[in-house]
Parts: sequence; C-alpha cells; structure tokens
Amino acid sequence: MRIAILLLMLCLGGATSVMAAGFEGPGAGPAAGMVTRAADVADAYDDVPCILEGHLVEKLPQRKNRYVFRDESGSVVVEIEDETFGHLTVTPQTRIRIVGQVEWSSKRPNEVEVEGLAILDEGPRP
Repeated sequence: MRIAILLLMLCLGGATSVMAAGFEGPGAGPAAGMVTRAADVADAYDDVPCILEGHLVEKLPQRKNRYVFRDESGSVVVEIEDETFGHLTVTPQTRIRIVGQVEWSSKRPNEVEVEGLAILDEGPRP
C-alpha cells in the first residue's frame, strides 16, 4: 500500500516531499525511514521504501534487469523490469526519479527493486 501511494505521488510530481510515517529523530536513520540517497541503501532494512534521483549509468552484464544507479552520494544496483521502463528511453545523461524498496541479501550488497520511474531531465542534446 505504501508503494502504491509513493507511485501516485511520483506521477503527480510531488514524490520528493513524501515523508514516511513513524519516528523522526535521534537514532532514526535510513534503516528506519525512507531512503533518499543511493549511499544509504547499503545500511537500510529489507523493504524500506526508496525515492532516488540521479542517473542510470550502466547495464550490468550477466545480471538480468540490473543497472548501476548513481546520485551525488554514490552508486547502488537497481532492478528495473522492462515493463517499468514502458515507452521511456533512458540514457546515462537522463536525470530520473525512481521509486521502489530496498532488497536485502545475505550474499550481495543491498539493491533497490524499482517499481516506478520518471524522467526529470533528458540531459544535453547532441
């Protein structure tokens, strides 16, 4: 349900102002609330909601639907199904907003399962 609300906010363009319900204060870091920076995904719990803005910089070979996402804080691997892209074309110059949730694994660093994607800026044109 929370992801559905986040997707609605993404479509309406106000996703950056969405706040997760719960305690905000000392000790309530990215593991407790919504993740908004790529660097914070590594320390977040499973299924914590994410809204990230930045760029897809690489498709990972040999890993189905996995991409490297980068923002000003760092990089994280994201999983984006083909259906999520829809009719959108994204390049490394395209600034995007992704909405999803943290996927925890004991074998790999945390990733983000992307459930929605919006283009914020196409980037420079040739």
